[in-house]
Amino acid sequence: MASAAAQDINPALKVRALQNRVSPDSENVFDDTFWANLDVVVNALDNVNARLYVDSRCVYFCKPLLESGTLGPKCNTQMVIPRMTENYGGLRVSCWTWHLLNTVVTPCQHQKEILLDLCFNARCASG
Repeated sequence: MASAAAQDINPALKVRALQNRVSPDSENVFDDTFWANLDVVVNALDNVNARLYVDSRCVYFCKPLLESGTLGPKCNTQMVIPRMTENYGGLRVSCWTWHLLNTVVTPCQHQKEILLDLCFNARCASG
């Protein structure tokens, strides 16, 4: 399980792996308190509607999001940093796009560094 592997790497990490459907219909599970108490969101969702819903909640609550998924045989990831990068529901320029265009993948590394800095060194400031 991914959560166990992450906790092996960092025992101080608090992980709660859930298997509930993520949508407006499950806001009794994923309510405002749930979203407000998160530091960062890492998803592994299997459909675009759920991914767009999580993205919209992360934008609303100013939460960094590591969006991941597949596009045919390709895997893609996108680091969404509040007020710094495009969100998943926006232009959706992701790391695999940079790679496919034979462009330097530096933007992906830069986004990763920003996310790590936000997760471990700072909180999202409003405004």
